[in-house]
Amino acid sequence: MITKKIVKRVLTSLLLLMALSSNAQVSSNHSLSMTLLGLEYSYEHALAAHWSLIGRAGVASYGSSISMYPNLFQTSWTIAPDIVVEPRYYTSMDRRERLGRDTHNNASDFVSLRIAGYAAGFESFSVSLTPMYGIRRSETKHWFHEFTFGPQWTI
Repeated sequence: MITKKIVKRVLTSLLLLMALSSNAQVSSNHSLSMTLLGLEYSYEHALAAHWSLIGRAGVASYGSSISMYPNLFQTSWTIAPDIVVEPRYYTSMDRRERLGRDTHNNASDFVSLRIAGYAAGFESFSVSLTPMYGIRRSETKHWFHEFTFGPQWTI
């Protein structure tokens, strides 16, 4: 039986290899992402029509809690350094082009699988998987925004 520790090590190794190989590509799309409580550098590389691979590194929020007691309201956030690899498929690129809408910076709806590795403490490393649906729209030539959502599993 494969132990949880071995699965974490294998996924972490694959995550790091994919992140390093994605940064070695010639053509690139670099960006700086601001999340709710984090900041990440992103690199996106086109793999095929409608497919891309995104590598990210930075600091992001990986958990929150809200506690309510009779005389106390308490919130906490976990912010940790992370490395992310995200294969992405843009689903509405052809339709947007047909309708004459902007597709600059991959402005389209997409589905993806976010594979994130983050430091869960000084001596531990966790991996999370998040299947996502998202919407990306371009504001200008160098400015775009995304909205994504999906369930997250920590391995």
